[in-house]
Amino acid sequence: LCTLREREKAVAARQKALEAKRNELREAEAALERKRKTVDAEKEDVTELQRQLKSINDQLAHLMEQERNQNETNGALEKRSDELDSLIKEVTAELEEKTAAKEALQAEASQLKVAIEEFCKESEAKKKELLYLLEARKTSEIALSEKVCLLCCHFMSAFVTGVAFN
Repeated sequence: LCTLREREKAVAARQKALEAKRNELREAEAALERKRKTVDAEKEDVTELQRQLKSINDQLAHLMEQERNQNETNGALEKRSDELDSLIKEVTAELEEKTAAKEALQAEASQLKVAIEEFCKESEAKKKELLYLLEARKTSEIALSEKVCLLCCHFMSAFVTGVAFN
């Protein structure tokens, strides 16, 4: 009987120990369930963070592409700016050359105008001189003609009268 009681006590102690182990197991399962929920929440957080990271990476790739395009555009604009600067220099040089040529032509035109005015003055003076000489010639011719007529008349009259000229 003693052994039966001892056995019952031992069984009861084992049942208590078993119950304690079951309670520990339930607590461990509850803790495990809490940890699973925490892990699931953290997995969701990680998934959300991964989604955000992917979005950031996509935005970064897009921004890098934009920057590359911007750099290409800037390079093209700088090249075009250099071309335009060169063209401006060429046009400026050509304009300066044409301006210098125009000024030279204007100076030459002024000189020619002065020369033409002098020529016109000289021509006018020569014309007046020629008119004067022509008038003098006419006057001389008229005088000569009158003298010739007089001589002819005297000659005729002398011829008719027979008087010789002296």
